[in-house]
Amino acid sequence: MLVRRFRKLLLLPTLAILLLGSGSALKADPVVMGWIERVRIQPENLLMEAKLDTGARNTSIDAADIVEFTRGGKKWVRFNVSNRKGRTVTFERPIFRIAWIKRSATKTTPRPVVMLPLCIGNVLREVEVNLAKRSHLNYPLLVGRSAMKGKVIVDPSREFIKEPICQGQKPGTG
Repeated sequence: MLVRRFRKLLLLPTLAILLLGSGSALKADPVVMGWIERVRIQPENLLMEAKLDTGARNTSIDAADIVEFTRGGKKWVRFNVSNRKGRTVTFERPIFRIAWIKRSATKTTPRPVVMLPLCIGNVLREVEVNLAKRSHLNYPLLVGRSAMKGKVIVDPSREFIKEPICQGQKPGTG
C-alpha cells in the first residue's frame, strides 16, 4: 500500500511536466489566423493572398505555363505564379509526386505536386502544393489543412490577422 502511494507521488510531477510542458510548449502553440491571409513563398519572396481552407486537405496554387522536364535523371517542373500586384515568378522544382484529382464521377486529372516553403504569420513550413489552374477563383493560393496541422487555427470571422514574417527560419515539415 505504501509502495502504491509512493508511485502515485512520483507520477504526479511527471504528469504535470507532460501536461504543462517546460515552457517550450508556449512556443509550439498554434497561431490564430483569419480565413484569408497573406502568405510568402520562400525563398523567392513572392507575397500572395491565400484562402486558408480547413475543408481542403491539400494546398493548391494557380500555376501557368507548366512544363515538365528532366534534370539529373529526375522529373522537374517549371511554372509561373503571379500575385495580385502583377509580379510573376518562374519556379523550377523537382516533382514530389503526381496527384490524381477527381473532377467528376469518372474523370480524374493528374497534377504535379511540388514542395514549397510557405510563410503564414510566423509559421514557416515546407508543404506539398499541387499545381492547378485557379485563375477563375478569387484566391490564387489555397492552403489546405495538411499545411496548417498543429500550427494554425483558422478564425472564419477574421481576415489578414498576421503578416508573413519568417526571416532566419528554416522550414519545418508536416
